[in-house]
Amino acid sequence: MVPAERLEASALALARHIAVIDPQLVSETKRAINQCFETMGLVEALNAALDIDLAIEGKGSDDKRAFMEIARKDGLRKAIEWRDARFGAAGNG
Repeated sequence: MVPAERLEASALALARHIAVIDPQLVSETKRAINQCFETMGLVEALNAALDIDLAIEGKGSDDKRAFMEIARKDGLRKAIEWRDARFGAAGNG
């Protein structure tokens, strides 16, 4: 990470450094790093998390729609009370 005003100079310095390394070595190093991430499941996990988040936030659930309707109609406090009561949390804290 670098300050915005040094971004271009820093990127060019890094590019110059990489440019003098054998291209095959750079390619193999990049492949090894990517393979490690894939082996750890990072790519798959990130894609799955994104899919789940889009499903939750995009379409929304019946519960979310009900919560938002109560919040619009009666206020956020009532919506939270409705949510907590559904989980048996009403009056517990």
